[in-house]
Amino acid sequence: MIFIYCFSVLGQNRNIFGTYVSEYGTKIEISNNKFFYIVPQDHSPFWCNDTLAVCTFDFEDESFISLKTVHPIALALKDMTIVQMCDTTLDDNVLKVSFNMPYQKTNLIIELFTNTYHEFSFDYSTSNQSMMIPEKVKTVSFYITPERITPHRASGLFYGVIGVESFQDFTINENVNSILFELPAINDSFFENYYLNNDYVKISNDTLTWKGDAYIKMPL
Repeated sequence: MIFIYCFSVLGQNRNIFGTYVSEYGTKIEISNNKFFYIVPQDHSPFWCNDTLAVCTFDFEDESFISLKTVHPIALALKDMTIVQMCDTTLDDNVLKVSFNMPYQKTNLIIELFTNTYHEFSFDYSTSNQSMMIPEKVKTVSFYITPERITPHRASGLFYGVIGVESFQDFTINENVNSILFELPAINDSFFENYYLNNDYVKISNDTLTWKGDAYIKMPL
C-alpha cells in the first residue's frame, strides 16, 4: 500500500500541464511538452511579443524541471544568407557591406572587422542599412548589438543575448565590391527573448516557483 501511494503522488507531480499565474499577472503555460513564459501586453505594450520564453523541459526529479531554449545566435546564423556581387556604380577599391533584418526598434550598432585589422562601425536603422569600407579587403566579420538593452527585471537583470557575433571571417570573392548579409531571425523581439539553459522551476502541488516568483495553477 505504501508503494502504491508513493507512485500515485509521483504521477500527479508529473502532470503539470496547464496555465499558471503570478500575483503580477505574468503567466506560465505548459502544453505540448513546451514551457511558455508570457507577459500580457493588454494596455501599454512594453515588449514586442508577450511571449518572452519558449522552452523545452525535462524532469530532474519529482520537484524540479530544467528549461532549455535553442541558442538564438545559433538560430540567427543558421538562417543567414550571404549575397556577394559586383556593383558597377562603386569603385573597385571599396567594399559596401549591407544588412537586411526585420528589426525596426532602436538602432543596432554593427561593428565590422577585416583582415587589415581595421575596425568599422555604423548605426543600423530602417533608413541606414549599409556601410562603405574605404579599402579593398579579403575577409569581413561582424558583431551586432542593440543601442539599448531593456532589462527583464526591475533590478536590472537581463536573461537574453546582448549581441550577435558572426564567429567567422567571410572571404570576399574576386571582383566583389558589395556584400549583403540577410538575417531574418533578428526581428524586434530577438533581443527581448529569454535565453535559458538549465534554468530550474520548482514544482509544489499546483504551484510553480521560478526566479523567485510563485505561479498558481488556474482551474480548467
